Amino acid sequence: MEVEGTRDDLPKPGALEAHELEVLGLVAVAAGQADRALVLHSRPESEQLAAFQTVSSACESGVLIESHDRTWSFSDESVRAAIVERLGPAKRAALNLAVAQGFEGRDGGITEKNAKYLAHHYVGAVPLVSGEQAASYCLSAGKLLNDRDEHEAARKVVESGMELIGRSKISRLQADLLAELSRSMLATLEVWSQHETTGVMEAAMNAYAELGDIDAALEIAGRPLPALHGQDATVGFLERASSLAEERLEDSTLIKIRLARAYLLERADKKSAMVTVNSAIDQAIALGREDYRLRGLAARAFISVYALDAEAANADASYVLSRSTSDPERLAELDACESMVSVGMLNGDLDLVYSIGERMAAAGERTSNQLHTTLGEMVMGRSRLSAGDLNEAEYHLERTHRLQSKWPIPIVLLAYIAFQTGHKEAYERWLEMINQLELPASDPNRLAVGFSPTTVWAGMLLDLGQLTGDDDLVTRARLIIEPPKLGTGMPLQQMVAMEPAAKIAIIDNDTTTIARLDAEYGALFGGKPPWWVLDTVALLAVHSGDRTRGERILRYGIRYCEQRGMRLMTLGLSKTLLGLPGRSGNSPAKASVALARRAIDTANEIGVVAGLDTIHSVLQRSGRSRFGQGEQESLTDRERQVVECIARGMSNRQIAAELVISPYTVDSHVRNLLIKLGVATRAEAAQKWARLNGD
Repeated sequence: MEVEGTRDDLPKPGALEAHELEVLGLVAVAAGQADRALVLHSRPESEQLAAFQTVSSACESGVLIESHDRTWSFSDESVRAAIVERLGPAKRAALNLAVAQGFEGRDGGITEKNAKYLAHHYVGAVPLVSGEQAASYCLSAGKLLNDRDEHEAARKVVESGMELIGRSKISRLQADLLAELSRSMLATLEVWSQHETTGVMEAAMNAYAELGDIDAALEIAGRPLPALHGQDATVGFLERASSLAEERLEDSTLIKIRLARAYLLERADKKSAMVTVNSAIDQAIALGREDYRLRGLAARAFISVYALDAEAANADASYVLSRSTSDPERLAELDACESMVSVGMLNGDLDLVYSIGERMAAAGERTSNQLHTTLGEMVMGRSRLSAGDLNEAEYHLERTHRLQSKWPIPIVLLAYIAFQTGHKEAYERWLEMINQLELPASDPNRLAVGFSPTTVWAGMLLDLGQLTGDDDLVTRARLIIEPPKLGTGMPLQQMVAMEPAAKIAIIDNDTTTIARLDAEYGALFGGKPPWWVLDTVALLAVHSGDRTRGERILRYGIRYCEQRGMRLMTLGLSKTLLGLPGRSGNSPAKASVALARRAIDTANEIGVVAGLDTIHSVLQRSGRSRFGQGEQESLTDRERQVVECIARGMSNRQIAAELVISPYTVDSHVRNLLIKLGVATRAEAAQKWARLNGD
């Protein structure tokens, strides 16, 4: 069997589906029209079908047929030799594909009998009389189709091949074909499920092992395949690989490190993950391989992060980072960086998160790994965003976007920044990009705990929709967010899964789901959940009927974030507390007024001018100016400029042109200065400003 030629050498699709055209065109070749086979692809469908039926009937009966004033016999060896000579390697490879499709019995394709006939008489192949030979054709065809991006057709052929593999004794040819097919599938992992890919890889590994070629089997086992949460596909594959590598400690050590991660992500089995990774670390020490030991420690830190054990994760990851030069490939360093980012987030140490992001980006630049450079930039951007340094956050997130223009998270966060800082044109530009993103109706790699990687940014999209009052964004987020499977997964997995679902339940006032999620958060974290979910947990408590607990959580969060310089988070938690439902009366409590004043100060410091209506409402209802006799000193420099323009009778648009800022930003400054001056209208503000300046 020959599998030769490049993708560009193969016939191009025409009016029919690719697999139908392939069969029709190649039947034409077999009928003696090798130099005209491709022409058939461009003919009307009726002509193609007529040609197929004519040749198919001839194959079935073995009779003579006429073609272009010549008579061809399907039993004439001279005809066979002439056609083989004219086919060339690419068409012979494609004819193998047609044979496999015919064997599969696809509707509209050639029959199994005709496939055998064509294979035997016109390309010199052995008749398809056994499952072993049929399986080989299917595997070969599956790889060809996958390499040509005809993935659905490839999937059907591969399924047939894998079924046939189990019916016959394995051959070296089949093992090699399985290995080639698995490599092709790994290169297009986004279109193959984890089960499909690992199934082919495990079949290849077992085939080599059965043939006694352990080196080839372990080469398959060493190929990178990310473990996906809840898929439970990689565990079995790596367990088999680990048993094959039992006598080869170096191979065994690396496989166990991967297996430990798979236990964690696919089965949420922390115990098996820890036992396996500790065994790998012990083997690395016995081998004297410090690089392997570091990779094991990095994996153990990763496991601790998912269990929300920041102390243990910090101990292992810090050691790895201090010794990273002992690993020439620097794989342990990058893994440890990811764990340390989580440690910093769990501990509220944004400076640590930023410094690790810098290290990741630098490591990515050093190793020409764009993915790690991009991740480093995004880590830096998100840490600066939480800190309220919006300009620097925007800088790093824009760099992230330039490196990976299709990643949705930086686009959503940049829209969030633009809206909050009043840059309307920038917001509309990012919003347009969001609207162009293709949202998956379902994720083939959904995680066991009910969330997928898209759920993370869908939660951000939901936040943006609520902030801006854009119902379309909220609706789009709903299309992705799915109810979590409570009680499954590691604590970190559950936390990520529950937050967006909780926000949807609160919007919908779904009391049943609210009560379930409130209880689940309580079981996971007690009274002190991680800071980035405090507002959600507090609102769950309030909507469950326990307002006192909700307020206590928010006040704790505000103190926590203020102490750590998380200004944007402080502002957000303050808005949540001030906006809790159920408050009555026209005059807010002194504590609320004081909190609102601090929140306005924070907003001014970091440049947030939008989404402050709740805070303005509290201050306006207080009926008092912000600083009594110190109104003039309380205004920021920009607010002074704005009120001076108001005193000169200028409109918001004129002020925007004068100060080179957007009208939207001017409007926000006007609202702030009205509150600070204790007045209700622009005219009153102008009059009071004149009095304060002695005019």
